[in-house]
Amino acid sequence: MGDTDRKKFNSFELHTESSSTNTSNATISVETENVDSTATLGTLGGYLGAVLAISEDASVRGRIGNMRGYGIQMTFTPTQGRPLLRMAKINAMSSFNSLTQAS
Repeated sequence: MGDTDRKKFNSFELHTESSSTNTSNATISVETENVDSTATLGTLGGYLGAVLAISEDASVRGRIGNMRGYGIQMTFTPTQGRPLLRMAKINAMSSFNSLTQAS
């Protein structure tokens, strides 16, 4: 987001492709920094309703759940086949950082 302030991470998008010889599946998780926490977001097959077929590509969108932190890292771990991760995007917005309490 171009700044070092705390952010609220709310959604993600992935674009992936299966190999020409195997169906593919993977787990998707995120780790925030300061507040340090980890969340498993699900599996590629869970978002698609089935494993990714041979030589197919897919876009997957999902919610992160408004995790807060200064930074975030996404982990895409193949569990079946050899999926190629083409693109990963995480949407965030500035978190409420007021020095006074909200009324």
